[in-house]
Amino acid sequence: MSLSSSSGSGLLRQAAPVALGAVSVIAAAILFRHSKNKSDVKSSDDILFYNADLCPFAQRVWITLGEKELLYKRREVDLFHKSKDFLEVSKPGTVPAIVHNGQSYYESLLCCDYLEEAFPPKSIYPASPRGKFEVRLWIQTVAKKLETQLYELLFSQDEKQYPTLKQNLNDIFRDINKQIESSGGPYLFGTKFTLADIATYPFVERVIAVLGHYRGYKLPTGDAYSPLHKWVDTVEARASVKVSRKPRQENDASMKSHFLFAAKSRSEYLIEVYESYSKGKEESARRRKEAEAATPYFDKWDDEYP
Repeated sequence: MSLSSSSGSGLLRQAAPVALGAVSVIAAAILFRHSKNKSDVKSSDDILFYNADLCPFAQRVWITLGEKELLYKRREVDLFHKSKDFLEVSKPGTVPAIVHNGQSYYESLLCCDYLEEAFPPKSIYPASPRGKFEVRLWIQTVAKKLETQLYELLFSQDEKQYPTLKQNLNDIFRDINKQIESSGGPYLFGTKFTLADIATYPFVERVIAVLGHYRGYKLPTGDAYSPLHKWVDTVEARASVKVSRKPRQENDASMKSHFLFAAKSRSEYLIEVYESYSKGKEESARRRKEAEAATPYFDKWDDEYP
């Protein structure tokens, strides 16, 4: 299996979920500057980050940018009305994508690896070649399985399948818990926060919020699973992850008057935008066509909101 096979070409990035009563879900464009230390950026050219805040693949890159404390501009992409300049940056028309030094990059893990190579400080990999191998193997196996099982249970309309699909998730979380425990934690590979954590967490967040709401799924509990729950809490406490999880009206002041949902919290937001997925693939596809036929919320996708 090649690294790119799990680098972010899943269902969500190919077809954004559409919430009831919100035809153009993310028809907004934002210019957002985020930096703790401008000196960390090698080039005078800023990084332009094309994002969709509902997308777990884009969240990987968002967290990586935060971990490396890089200066960047964030632009929210309307996945139903993609602009010409976005499609020039992202050949498959999916998020995430980044532009740096005039060159464009896409696919989530490839973007993360580019940032790792271009900005070595604050590495998101272990130091040893073996450690790097183990992180990449984890992403291609366990993280990929989690992604697949999340969408399989969410899309399924056959309640008779739910117990089996939930057990599949339990098996994955057993493996995650075992890995954290064997490494000593609090992260997947010990005390260092790595790309394995970054690649896995966005799907765990959606399992907790979305599957918890629509399918009644709960993470395994009990003393034996304390490493797993501590991992979730520890990851969510990181500054980079907090930025990626803020309700969208808090991520940029300009969104307050353009907020498209009644939801206020991050969990409520994810529940709302994934509602169409919970109705099955056919209903999700129908709503996507409806959204694509609608007028964009903003007249110009590339309007900038400082």
